[in-house]
Amino acid sequence: MSAASTADPLAPLQERIAKLENQANILSDRGDLDGAVALFKEAESLCLELGNKDGLLRALLSQANILYSRGDLDGAMVLYKEGERLYRELGDKQGLGYRWVARRISFTPAETWTAP
Repeated sequence: MSAASTADPLAPLQERIAKLENQANILSDRGDLDGAVALFKEAESLCLELGNKDGLLRALLSQANILYSRGDLDGAMVLYKEGERLYRELGDKQGLGYRWVARRISFTPAETWTAP
């Protein structure tokens, strides 16, 4: 068997997803949020096509964070809830717990926070 025949045929698409995520993060850091969202949406589409739930989760939550930073709390909440569903589906209890804490902090006025 040759190396080519045993190589993962999805590897080029997985690499494309990683590159899109990296480029989107750079655009976001530069303040180009529209460009970042566009790349995260492209990564989301590829992840859906491949059935890559981990990548889909990253793409959705990255978009949610950008929406949140823009003040689109309703849009962010929709994506955070989808992320929560994926965390449950993937059985990622640690990630789910972290997301609950992050959402509580994000959507709760600071004056109501209490120390654990």
